[in-house]
Amino acid sequence: MVANSRLQVRLITRWSSRIETTHAVFDREIAAEQADALLCLWGPSEELFTFPRRRAWYCCEPACQFRAQEDGAWLRLKDRLRPEEFLWHGHLDVRFRVPHQTHYEPLQMNCRSDRKDKAIAVVSNYGGNPLKAHPDIRFRNHLITSPLVDLFGRASWRRYRPHWYSWPGTPPNYQGELPGDWSGQQKRELLSQYKVCVCQENMNEPG
Repeated sequence: MVANSRLQVRLITRWSSRIETTHAVFDREIAAEQADALLCLWGPSEELFTFPRRRAWYCCEPACQFRAQEDGAWLRLKDRLRPEEFLWHGHLDVRFRVPHQTHYEPLQMNCRSDRKDKAIAVVSNYGGNPLKAHPDIRFRNHLITSPLVDLFGRASWRRYRPHWYSWPGTPPNYQGELPGDWSGQQKRELLSQYKVCVCQENMNEPG
């Protein structure tokens, strides 16, 4: 690498095409022969095992997802990596823990005086068959279907079953899908109307 130039990182991802920082350029268009390093975002790639220089896989998913994604291919690929080649928020070796990526903006104080005296929960899916659901998912559903909570999520909540013997149906507190994109003003305006906002991630492990 030329002195004082930025690290050229070949990026393998289904989303971002180019990311630039002070010290590095991450780009899907950087050829393997020209790259100083290789980074896989989200899903791993077989290229991890042929790239001859520095390489790593970063994943923001919970551990339980490794068994489910790509018919277990993620778990098999992960087991072939050295510890320092797997970057994750829950890594057993703290040296290789990377904070969970998220979207954020500077915090602003919500000074509204007309906020609802209840919580809003943003949960995409209902968790599937209650007979197969993890105990933490059942506990989560008990919390967010409380009448003290306004529940927003995807249309699959119309198939919700609190118990194995229950008929599928929409929880009484379900309010529909949350309007707008994650960064949309419409969404922020809705969240600001509540005293408490609960956003449940798809994991059942310590934060």
